[in-house]
Amino acid sequence: MTTAWTMAVTWPLYLISIGLAPLLLSIFGGTYATGDLVVVLLAVSTVVSAVCGPVDTVLLMAGGSGRSLINNALALLVDLALDILLIPSMGMLGAAIGWAAAIVVRNVLPLLQVRGQLQMTPFTNAVWWVAGLTVVCFGLPPLALRFFFGLHWWSAALVVGVSCVVYAVALLSRPDLLALDSFASMVPRRLRPLITHRPASLKENYS
Repeated sequence: MTTAWTMAVTWPLYLISIGLAPLLLSIFGGTYATGDLVVVLLAVSTVVSAVCGPVDTVLLMAGGSGRSLINNALALLVDLALDILLIPSMGMLGAAIGWAAAIVVRNVLPLLQVRGQLQMTPFTNAVWWVAGLTVVCFGLPPLALRFFFGLHWWSAALVVGVSCVVYAVALLSRPDLLALDSFASMVPRRLRPLITHRPASLKENYS
């Protein structure tokens, strides 16, 4: 569930960065456009990191501090090796490749170890639902805008705004799947019915 919540908050930002990278980089000046691929690469790696969930924390709590240390050391070695090999010829992009590879290694290794040792996985129905919803709302529209209609601030703002509304409505339509009623005490009383509705069968399961 923590993984699904993390994805619900972070994936929209990462996917928007992938689709609108040139436009976002233009804030800093025209010369930053060369960093387009770097932004996309690092955003993809952080998408992978988010979907793996807090696996390193779970590994540590299960007594795997030694394996966690090895995983992080291997990620560092991968980063350094790729930097040495790629930066001289590819520059900034080579550094991004090394960093992205290190992020993936640091998350995939503990994911496999937690799965093997504890038979635990973050890939629940809630995670798949959030993944599909965020891709539909924040992945596809910016990419369509970028490759078929061109990137402009007004059109990007319109697309992102509509996507946010659709996304919020869709999230609130499945409070049972994301256990959103856990946050009921944090919202005004008049809004609590929006996030506390659950089918009877699910209420029984949670009780």
